[in-house]
Amino acid sequence: AAIGYTSDFLRLSPDTPVETVEVEVFEPSDDDSNIIINRSNWIVDHEPGALRAGQIILYGNRGDQTFAGTLIDDVERPVTVAVPVPANVENIEFPDGDMGGRFLRVGDVIYDTAPVPPGDEVRQIFVSYDLPYEDADASLALRWPYAVERLNLLVAELPDLAVEAEGLTYTSNDTLEGTEFELWNGTDLAAYRVVTANFAGLLPAGSMDPRLLTETGDATLAGSNMPAVTVPPLEPWVPWTFGALALLAMGAIFVVQVRKAEDAATVLTR
Repeated sequence: AAIGYTSDFLRLSPDTPVETVEVEVFEPSDDDSNIIINRSNWIVDHEPGALRAGQIILYGNRGDQTFAGTLIDDVERPVTVAVPVPANVENIEFPDGDMGGRFLRVGDVIYDTAPVPPGDEVRQIFVSYDLPYEDADASLALRWPYAVERLNLLVAELPDLAVEAEGLTYTSNDTLEGTEFELWNGTDLAAYRVVTANFAGLLPAGSMDPRLLTETGDATLAGSNMPAVTVPPLEPWVPWTFGALALLAMGAIFVVQVRKAEDAATVLTR
């Protein structure tokens, strides 16, 4: 399959109507040993009877060849990076591709088919899903197929919510776009590491989400028209709408907030 490469934007003007551009092209490879996850934001929201979650995953390629994919059993075309998704989740969606099109599910693994050129944060993938639960407890477990340089977990707050994230460190509570989140993070996670987030005090099916109540006790859809946020270096204007909340792909704003509890000299994104 053809592999596309891009260059920096060019600005043409009457004084410079023609510009020369150089596009670096790399040899293709079927070796994924240089693939790494530079950063992933894992965002969890709630509705009565279900967790609604999304992941923003930024992949890097530390080699000097483009990972063009490899053939696996029962698939007729090469697949590239594996996309971690917890077991037993429903309504898996990719805003930038379709399951069965760009993205393929083979057993319990979802694969991308887009090539990954050399460099850090060169491939970004958005995936969202639901996890129905009974009573008021649930768990999400992710097995990361590559080493992860930084994992950020954001959990929308509830009055009785208790969160335990195995392998991650609680950072702080903060308010992002009008919603309060618990912030957890981990760094330098080894490949095949399983990270499990356990939740108690969730909203049972059929209950009312207390965040949708006004001061007078009336139900409201406040937050359903929450504006989108530009999230460099990710694609801009990529919202997920989770029921009454628009849970957004937070990049630069998230970085500023999470660093309030850490060393100000450390930079999360370039």
